Amino acid sequence: MTIDEASRRYNIPLEMLREYERWGLCKAVKKVMGSWQYDDTDLERLGLIMTLHDIGFASSEIETYMKLLLEKEGSEDQRLRILDQKRRILLGEIHSCEKRLSHLDYLRYNIRKTRTKNKLFKEAFFMKIQDKETFDKANVFGQGQENTAFAQYFIGNSYLNPLTDPAACGLALANVTFKPGCRNNWHIHHAKTGGGQILICTAGSGWYQEEGKDPVSLEPGTVIVISPEVKHWHGAKADSWFSHIAFEAPGTETSNEWLEAVDDEAYSKLD
Repeated sequence: MTIDEASRRYNIPLEMLREYERWGLCKAVKKVMGSWQYDDTDLERLGLIMTLHDIGFASSEIETYMKLLLEKEGSEDQRLRILDQKRRILLGEIHSCEKRLSHLDYLRYNIRKTRTKNKLFKEAFFMKIQDKETFDKANVFGQGQENTAFAQYFIGNSYLNPLTDPAACGLALANVTFKPGCRNNWHIHHAKTGGGQILICTAGSGWYQEEGKDPVSLEPGTVIVISPEVKHWHGAKADSWFSHIAFEAPGTETSNEWLEAVDDEAYSKLD
């Protein structure tokens, strides 16, 4: 068969066949009309050449090896030395690759570790939290007791954990915790001077809305400054626990006016 036929039938690159011819490993008797004709013996040799090529031998090394095999009797020791040398080189490359793979895996591990850590951090501090045990870990200022004194102004259950003694320091800070779906009624903080309220969101996810404005998503780290005389409400999202620290800004003649509830229809439209 011709060089093109051998290449197609046995999927041998033409470049390799041409090198085989250039090395003079074909016998002249097989040259027909200026072209080499390949037989089974040639294909066996080409199979060996391809194996050496796949191992990583350069063309010049393959030529030396094949000439030793075909033209020099008793060349086993020489060919074995060639193979042993290549084996040592490959082992060195393998060890080098293993070292590089080790470094690579270390970097991949660090990325995955950081990604997992960030994911857990976000789940704990920057995302909706339905699971109470998970929320308790994030709610670092504590849940406190059920907020029974103001229950009439809330839909759902809320909890109050005082953080300061206003009699001792003049400022009342408390961590307010809302169960999923809990929110307070529309209300206004009145004051002659000063006044208003500040919310510092600490865990879970919630909502804050002023009358006539779009709702604001509340996440840990969000700070809401509520001016006096502004009608508003705040609370948890429907599918998340939520807590914030609340304190009244100092002012004169301050009071709270509690108004209508945030009805279910309007609340359910928030996303």
